[in-house]
Amino acid sequence: MNFDILIDTPEHTVDMKSGLDTMQGASEITRVIAGVLVSGKVPSRKDHKNPIRTNLKKSFKGSYGHTFSLDVYDKELKKKFDDIGSKVFSELMSYFFLAAIYEDTKPLSIAAKAKLDELGEDVADSLLDKLRQTPLKSLHQIPERFNYTVKLRYRENAHDQTILAEANRTTFLKLIPKPSNKVINISACITRFNINTGNGRLLVVGDKETIPFSINIPYRDVKLDTKKKFTRNLDDNNGIHDNDKRKYLTLPSKTIKTSNGKIVKYIVTGII
Repeated sequence: MNFDILIDTPEHTVDMKSGLDTMQGASEITRVIAGVLVSGKVPSRKDHKNPIRTNLKKSFKGSYGHTFSLDVYDKELKKKFDDIGSKVFSELMSYFFLAAIYEDTKPLSIAAKAKLDELGEDVADSLLDKLRQTPLKSLHQIPERFNYTVKLRYRENAHDQTILAEANRTTFLKLIPKPSNKVINISACITRFNINTGNGRLLVVGDKETIPFSINIPYRDVKLDTKKKFTRNLDDNNGIHDNDKRKYLTLPSKTIKTSNGKIVKYIVTGII
C-alpha cells in the first residue's frame, strides 16, 4: 500500500529535525498497526529485521509532502495482509488513530468490525497504549512546535488520497490527559478485570462505552475481600447485556480527563 504524509506549511519547507521525527511517527503508526493486525500481537520493541516495513519514496509539489509505502516481506504475513485488504486496513488505521487520541471513532464496515473483534479488546487496548507512546508523540512534533497540520493519507493513486489521520495542536493536547485530585462516587459495573494488576474496564450507569480503570494503590496491597468484590461483580454480570439487570458497585474514584473534559480513565480509591 502507498501512503503520504502532508505537512500544511506555507513555505513548503519544514524544520529538518521536527520534520524527520514527524515522518518517523507516521511510519511507526502505519507499521505497528499493520504488524498487530496480521500477527495479533503488539511488539514490545522495534525490530529492524521486522518483515513489515515502510519505505520512503519521492516528495511531491505543494505543501511539504512525502510518499512512502508499506511492504510485507514475509509470505505468510503478506497473505494475511492481502486478506485484510486496503479498504479495511485504511478504516482500522483511522479507527485506531481516533481511539488513541481519545476521540469518538467512526462506524466501521462489517468487515472492519469483524477484524477488530477478532483482534480482541486486550490486544486493541495494548495497541492503543503503544501508539500513545513514541509513534503519536513523534507524529505531533510539527503540530506541537510549529502549529502546522499534518495529514497521513492513503494514496490509492496520484489523484486519489484518503485522509486517515490528521494531527494538529488540538490533537496533541488530547494526548496529555490530566488527573484530578477530586474524588467522586460513580455507580459502575466491572466489564473486564486483570487479577494480576488490578486494571480493567468498567461501565458507568447510563453510559454506552466502557472506560479503563486502575486502583490507586499497588494491587498487592489491596485486601483480598476487596479484590473478590471486583471479580464477583464481573462474574455476576457475565453474559448480561440488559443494563437494567446488571449489578453495580459504588466506587469512589478520581478521574483522568483530556483537555476538552472527556473522562478517559478512572482511578478507583475504594468500594462503598
